[in-house]
Amino acid sequence: MKRLWAPRQRSLGTLGSAILLGLAIIVAGVSFWGGSAVSTARARAADTAPLQEFRLYDEVWSIVHREFVQPLPPASDVARGAATGLVGAWHDVNTRLLGPDLARVARQCDHAQCTGVGLGLRPGPDGRILVDWVGPAAAADGVRPGDVLVSAAGIAVQGLGLIDAGLILSGKPGSSVSVVLRHSDGSTLSVALAHATRGQEVVSSVLPSGAVYLALRGWPADVSAITAVINDSRAADTAGILVDLRGLCGGTLEEAVSVAGQLVGENVIASERGRDGQHRTYVSQPGQQASALPMAVLVDSGSCAGAEAVAAAVRESGRGILVGERTYGSGATVRAVDLSDGSRLLISTAFWYTAGGQVIEGKGLEPDLAVQPGNDGSDAQLAAADRYLAEERR
Repeated sequence: MKRLWAPRQRSLGTLGSAILLGLAIIVAGVSFWGGSAVSTARARAADTAPLQEFRLYDEVWSIVHREFVQPLPPASDVARGAATGLVGAWHDVNTRLLGPDLARVARQCDHAQCTGVGLGLRPGPDGRILVDWVGPAAAADGVRPGDVLVSAAGIAVQGLGLIDAGLILSGKPGSSVSVVLRHSDGSTLSVALAHATRGQEVVSSVLPSGAVYLALRGWPADVSAITAVINDSRAADTAGILVDLRGLCGGTLEEAVSVAGQLVGENVIASERGRDGQHRTYVSQPGQQASALPMAVLVDSGSCAGAEAVAAAVRESGRGILVGERTYGSGATVRAVDLSDGSRLLISTAFWYTAGGQVIEGKGLEPDLAVQPGNDGSDAQLAAADRYLAEERR
């Protein structure tokens, strides 16, 4: 009987050797990205370990190359597939390999203040991405909450993940992106959505209960609009402040600290810890005063990264509670490295922690008051948070 599992004794073919060498270089390079604290012994081990540890790859490649019934795919596809699998072995939502098309979109925002298209997103079943909330401009174009985002900029979205789906929708203010969405009735909508201009990230109103509603639809260039809403709520002695962070993703830790400071006053907001053991604590600006009004923060599975840091700061400072669903679980400082084939490697270099020491990455935040979204067009989460504020005010 032929032993298909027997390792091949002769050396790798040209393609297999090239791919294996490339993987070794990638792994060795990753060992150095943590900074100067990597020890000499560790660096030496990184030089030799990959060729030994990837013996399994050699075995699989040899068997497939020799036995597979169909012609082998192009070498570039094999190499990219192997590299994608390598990066995926870390099981970290922020450490990933962007293909050339997605990397090209990402590079547009490297040195520009990009904005979204007035849509909040949330992960759905089977790798789908759902529309969480819809701004006025996108609503006028026919987009509805609950729509499935099929593609954007010609790139299929299913399976990409929440963060990369939001990345595809980002662009320079005044430009647009072509998207395809599927409504709940199965019909599709193809439309070019305009990227919002700066200054539209903060939305506020007064709810029937008398509470102030403050929604973040992006990360503002400055927090003056938030300051104005907080000051007005103090002056009017409103029933409370309802902060909506649903469908808000992205943002740097610095942006999160700036926003959180407006809500919790002078306080420790979060910390950042890298592989080299360095620990950096982020504190809001001295002298900031927190409102004494009751506060609730709406979160859901589309709340990620900076939104999670803000929500955690509100809860751990004792300023308010979280209402809704468990958040996405993404909190890391990420380094981008452009590769020779036009793809881009993103790798987490530090994880974010709440003021109380809870890691955000891969965990998310559980709400204090769990409420599922309404399926009849109503906003059950907002209604529950509003009731909470009314009861706290009594």
